[in-house]
Amino acid sequence: GIIAEENKSGKPQEDEDPGKFREAELKMRKLFGMPEEEKLVNYYPCSYWKGRVPRQGWIYLSVNHLCFYSFLLGKE
Repeated sequence: GIIAEENKSGKPQEDEDPGKFREAELKMRKLFGMPEEEKLVNYYPCSYWKGRVPRQGWIYLSVNHLCFYSFLLGKE
């Protein structure tokens, strides 16, 4: 299963970049029309196979949603 740990100190962990995380959160809200209240939990690079070509993109995991975004050769 998946285990999530809460960062109780409120400080970013050493391997996290708060600027990049904030940028990803803003991008998720813009791409999917999410309200300000929807908080990003994490985001991951990934691929989705459709037809013969994998669609490389990002999965955004928020509190209430799991979203995938890919932009390949002019197609979203």
